[in-house]
Amino acid sequence: GADAVIRGEAVLTPTKYGWLDHGVVLVYLVGMLFVGAFLAKREKGSRDYFRGGQRIPWWASGLSLFATGASAISLMAMPGKSFAEDWTYFSISIYSALLLPLGLYVYIPIARRLKVATGNEYLERRFNLTIRMFGGVIYSLNQMLARMATIMLLPSIALSAIVGLPMEQSILIMGVVTTIYVTLGGLEAVVWTDVIQALVMLCSVLVCIIWAMVSLHTDVPTAMQVLHDKEKLAMFDWGWSLLRPTVWLMSANIFVTVLDDR
Repeated sequence: GADAVIRGEAVLTPTKYGWLDHGVVLVYLVGMLFVGAFLAKREKGSRDYFRGGQRIPWWASGLSLFATGASAISLMAMPGKSFAEDWTYFSISIYSALLLPLGLYVYIPIARRLKVATGNEYLERRFNLTIRMFGGVIYSLNQMLARMATIMLLPSIALSAIVGLPMEQSILIMGVVTTIYVTLGGLEAVVWTDVIQALVMLCSVLVCIIWAMVSLHTDVPTAMQVLHDKEKLAMFDWGWSLLRPTVWLMSANIFVTVLDDR
C-alpha cells in the first residue's frame, strides 16, 4: 500500500585485503612524502616553488593535468552513475576534447606571452589587486567546499568498505600527506606525484576492463547488444529540461568550467 516502508541493509562481501595490502598503501604514502622531500632540495626560491623552475617536461605536465581532472569523481562516481543509468556523463570527455583548441591556441599563448603563473596574477594585471584577491577567494572556496569535499569523501568511502578504516581517519591521512609533500616540493612535487597517480589510475582502469571482459559469462558482442537494447550506452540527451544532464546544459557547464580553470 501507500504506507508500505521498504527497508534494506548493505552487506559488504568479505575481501582478501590483508597486511600485504596495508604495506602497499603505506609504501605509496611514504613514496609521496619522499618525492616532496627530494624535490624540496632543488628549490632555490619562489620561482622554483611556484613554477617548478620551468623545467617540467611537457608529458609530465600533461599527465599531471589528466590526474588532476580525473579525480575520484571520474573513477568512482561516474562509473557508478553509468552502471545505474547510462553513459550521459561520459560525454563530458567529448565536450572537454572539443574545447581543447580554445586552451591550446588562445589561453596558453596569452599566458606565455604575459609570463603569468596563475589566472589570479592575470586578474591583477588586467584590473587591480582587489579583483585578484576576490578571484582567489572565490576559487579557493569553490575548490574547498565543492570539489575537494567530494574528492576526499569518495575514496574514504571505498577505504572504509575495503579496509575498515573510519572515513574521518582516511580523510585526515590523505589531507595531511598531501599537504606535507605539496608544502615541501611545491609545484614540482604536485606534478611528479600526479604523474605517479596518473599511471596508477590508467593501469587500474586497464586491469578493470580486462577483468570485466574475462569475467563475462557471454561473448563481448552479445553483452554489448544487451547493453544497447537496455539503452545503457545512451550518451546524449537532446531534450531541453534543466533538471537533466542534457547536451546543452552539459556543454554550457564544461565551457564555463574551462574558462574558470584557465
